[in-house]
Amino acid sequence: ANFIFVNQFFHTKTRVNKMLISLILSLLFIHNMPIISEGIYWFTGSVIYTLGLIFSLFYTALLINVIRENKKGIYSLFLVVLLFFVCGFNEVLTLLMVFFLAVASYIFYKKNLLGKKIVGIQFLLSVLFAAAVVLSPGNELRGEVYPDAHNFPYSFLYSIMQVGRFSFLWIGSIPLIAASLIYFQINKKMREENNLFQNSFYLNRWSSFLILFAIIFICVFPPYWATGILGQHRTLNIAYLFFIIMWFINLTVWYNYYQSKLRFGLTTRITKALSVFLLIGFFLTGNGYNSLSDIFSGSAHRYNKQLTERFEKLKQTNKKQITLSPLTKNPKCLFVADITNNPKDWTTIGYIQYFRLQETDIYIE
Repeated sequence: ANFIFVNQFFHTKTRVNKMLISLILSLLFIHNMPIISEGIYWFTGSVIYTLGLIFSLFYTALLINVIRENKKGIYSLFLVVLLFFVCGFNEVLTLLMVFFLAVASYIFYKKNLLGKKIVGIQFLLSVLFAAAVVLSPGNELRGEVYPDAHNFPYSFLYSIMQVGRFSFLWIGSIPLIAASLIYFQINKKMREENNLFQNSFYLNRWSSFLILFAIIFICVFPPYWATGILGQHRTLNIAYLFFIIMWFINLTVWYNYYQSKLRFGLTTRITKALSVFLLIGFFLTGNGYNSLSDIFSGSAHRYNKQLTERFEKLKQTNKKQITLSPLTKNPKCLFVADITNNPKDWTTIGYIQYFRLQETDIYIE
């Protein structure tokens, strides 16, 4: 999905550039994914959030293709269907689609670009689909569970703090810094073949800069507003994919601006050194380091062994009461919240329902 998106968005004759950009975006996303366990290991996270990201990439790629090739008819119907699905996955992805389609509509109409009607219609549809998500009665029921919900000053303040926190973590990432320097050479080549790059995506420096941080705000404010807490960071997984895409767009805007004022470039030797630095950063920081640590420290193996033994014990039990050993030494990448001795806890209820132990009490030593 990422390569198809890059193939359309970073339209160029040079296939190597597109493959390189796609590879860098994919590795950066996996490397700095804020909560990889919830994005991949947790079924709800992988379907509602990660799958939603995949659909959004397909939608964006198709939208660009329809605009560029001036396609109509069945393609327009596919766009509507895809947008409907994307907006149905979760509220933060819905709000991001509304935000980006609003920005795109403004640019297309202001610059009188080809396809402005298509983008405008997509924006109006996104608002309609977003209204269905936001006004859903289930949101009110969920809000009643959280006493700190719908506190605007609190939600706004903490959202701004989270914007600063995650911006610092992501921008300070060693692989992202190395990739950003390498991207300078890629951008120079792309400018020669792509009008979007030549025109800096029709953005100025400060608007592109603000969009970058608006992405994080849009993804953290809804949880604070609905529950009063950020809770799980799975919404930040969505933010990060859009963040790194917008980060490189932002770099294009700034590189183009200063390239006309200053003459600078990277030698082949420096580019190769940065590539090595990029690869080392992937392995020694972030999820790359965590995954290698889980493997070589044995924590992943021990965790897998504990879960396997627990599974077999629960599968074969016919007792009225069963006691389980607590999970220890959880790996950093793939783990799940353990059950508790509270019979009403959702994790404990999940165990009972999955193994059909309605008359069995489960306890942790």
